[in-house]
Amino acid sequence: QELINHYQDHYVPIQMDGSEDGTPFIHMMNYTKKMVVNKMMRSFVGSSVCHFLSNLHPFEHKIFLARHGESEFNVEMRIGGDSGLSPRGEEFARRAAEFAKYVVCGEANDLVCVTVTEKDVVSLHEHLVQLCGCLVTCDDWKGFGDSSGAEVNRYMRLKRLQVGWGTDFEDAPKNMDDLRRRLNGAKVATLVLVDGDTSSAGQVPGRLWTSSLRRTIDTAKFIEHPVLTGPDGKPYFQMRGQQFRNMDEVYAGEYDGLTEEDIKQKAPNVIEDRKRDKLGFRYPRGESYYDVIARLESVMSHLERIQQPILIISHQAVLRMMYGWLMHINREAAIETQVPQHMIVKITFDGLGGPPVERRYPLGPMEMADDGQANF
Repeated sequence: QELINHYQDHYVPIQMDGSEDGTPFIHMMNYTKKMVVNKMMRSFVGSSVCHFLSNLHPFEHKIFLARHGESEFNVEMRIGGDSGLSPRGEEFARRAAEFAKYVVCGEANDLVCVTVTEKDVVSLHEHLVQLCGCLVTCDDWKGFGDSSGAEVNRYMRLKRLQVGWGTDFEDAPKNMDDLRRRLNGAKVATLVLVDGDTSSAGQVPGRLWTSSLRRTIDTAKFIEHPVLTGPDGKPYFQMRGQQFRNMDEVYAGEYDGLTEEDIKQKAPNVIEDRKRDKLGFRYPRGESYYDVIARLESVMSHLERIQQPILIISHQAVLRMMYGWLMHINREAAIETQVPQHMIVKITFDGLGGPPVERRYPLGPMEMADDGQANF
């Protein structure tokens, strides 16, 4: 009310009686419930402003950004291309599916994946206790297992279990004896620990976007797609993936699929030239960050309209620009932002002009020390 009073002291409303028809203006009522546009569509800038404002909505946005799992080209330190996932990338894809079920499409607050070895299983009873019909965390988990940098809090529930690598997750046993029997003889296992309400897991309508490249599509392949009943009573296809070519990685042109050493041999100055002007450098017959920004414009306008929680799986350069937009960071700073592999970044904002809030969820397995993308 104080803000409204301030505006009333300094501004007068546009007159809608025809006396100001010569003045370009946009009259918005209840955000986009009703819009009156006068002499704004005669210019590119005016029509662009109208398009942008028509996509703004005053509701909470929950956006989850994820880089694709480690790819075969990442292992070989090659840029670009359209390779599939490495075994490590496949493991992240399985973990991302669990995260999508409990956090993106559920009411859980946190999810941590902890990998334990045969040696760790011996002392697992010191870190889990049976409570209310399930196993929950207790004591200090620091230094126990591999949580990929995530923090295990007390009273997180053991919900899912993966025995070995390359196997699907399954429902976890509800007592220690059954858990020991299930892990008997296993060299490695991954525990999915969840904090918060899990009763609605997979039942909150969500959306999934990927690029058109294989490595992002493969990262989403384990996500479940149950058919829910929408608010209008019609079937809602949960997390039905949409693929956007506009979200493909920056195209490296003649250097697509090459390693940094290959590029140095072919054109010794290219790497240094790109470091000097990372934003504007365009690969021969390829793209620059400016090209990525241009093709992301329609994607970001579409994103502003989305009301459901959404998981976006894309690429380093693309996610840097999306992150900058959502976190109100200028593009010069955004290109230096790191979006690590095997981590999901959650950004929430209220749609009313409040500051965005960021939270990061390391899921693992641990990323490569150097995946060849630092200068990409």
